[in-house]
Amino acid sequence: MKLILKLNVILFLLAGSLNSCEKKEKSDHEDNEIFYYNFDEKIFLKQVKSKIFLKFTPDANEEQLNALIGSESSLRPTSDISLDGNAGLRFAVLEARNGKQIQSTTIEYFKTKAEVISVEYLSMYNDFLQGLTDVITVKLKETTTHAQLQELAEQNHCTVGEENQYVKNEFMLFVSKVSESNAMHTANLFYETGFFEFASASLILLNLSVFIPDNEFYYYVSGEKIFLEQVKDKIHFKFTPEASKEQLLALISSDVSLQPIPLFSFLNEEYHHIRYAALESKDGSHIPLATIESFKTKEEVVSAEYMYLYDGRTLVGLNDRISVRLNETATYAQLQGLAEQYNCTIGEGNRFVKNQFMLYVSKTSNLNAMQIGNFFYETTGLFERSSPSLFSLVMAD
Repeated sequence: MKLILKLNVILFLLAGSLNSCEKKEKSDHEDNEIFYYNFDEKIFLKQVKSKIFLKFTPDANEEQLNALIGSESSLRPTSDISLDGNAGLRFAVLEARNGKQIQSTTIEYFKTKAEVISVEYLSMYNDFLQGLTDVITVKLKETTTHAQLQELAEQNHCTVGEENQYVKNEFMLFVSKVSESNAMHTANLFYETGFFEFASASLILLNLSVFIPDNEFYYYVSGEKIFLEQVKDKIHFKFTPEASKEQLLALISSDVSLQPIPLFSFLNEEYHHIRYAALESKDGSHIPLATIESFKTKEEVVSAEYMYLYDGRTLVGLNDRISVRLNETATYAQLQGLAEQYNCTIGEGNRFVKNQFMLYVSKTSNLNAMQIGNFFYETTGLFERSSPSLFSLVMAD
């Protein structure tokens, strides 16, 4: 009888031990597998806990950031680092020297630093390493009020940004580093309330090659390179819809060394979405880059760029827009991460073509719409197409 009792106890303990191991294994698996919503589809990711992604404030100097990056001896920086004060996003990826999991206490240590906006483990999806920032984009349903958005934001330690100027009821939220939930968890929570058409965190693609502008000018059409010649005695402008015609005429005539190019301006206020002009130097000399940068400081100017020549007789003007179409494996969160990184705003999706969006490049970006469009298409592997918007005029012989 005692033997049977002892055997039952052993079997019970063994079963409990196996059950405990099974639960631990499941818990570890669930801990490493996370997800977000790509509209209504769940996208599952694998956490990479041997690496962390840090997003920095725009005002911290590079010396401060380098000191912070080197302050934890158990970690080392990877090649994924961007500390340029003029970049759209300043970040660094740190990895454990021994390849093991970075402790949560280390993450909390970095969060106490004033230069740090957010710190999170990396994630992996379709062989892409990705970093999570503090940014969420949400679009309210027609029945959802701004007050409901604000209340949710306050409950979850978020700040509500301005409404997207190109998409009604779309807002950017910024999750505080004091929040118990990161941007991905918070976005999931928001979407699951049923108040939003979508709620998406921003994921930064890593291990991408660095884009270095050269003297070759081209863009893509259906995968084919279309080459252009830069024309430095002419510049093309796109203007804001709010500026009056009088303001724009005053701006165009403000530099006496330049003159308008006939037939290459459209300033009518009733067609506010396509207001543009082109200027050329009166003596045919190169227009200094400093002149373009000076024009970019004006509130009425959306973009200002040198012009281009195609086939020797078609004058081409570049503006701030890029038309992109995601491939089947790409997600909105990845597009959003690229937009954050390269100073772009995502416009409304094309209602006739799935996964096609218009991006608007900020005039503060280091790269123009053609360069960013090429970089996205050539480097990321996310796009079926990525082409800048161009105005053209065939010159008389």
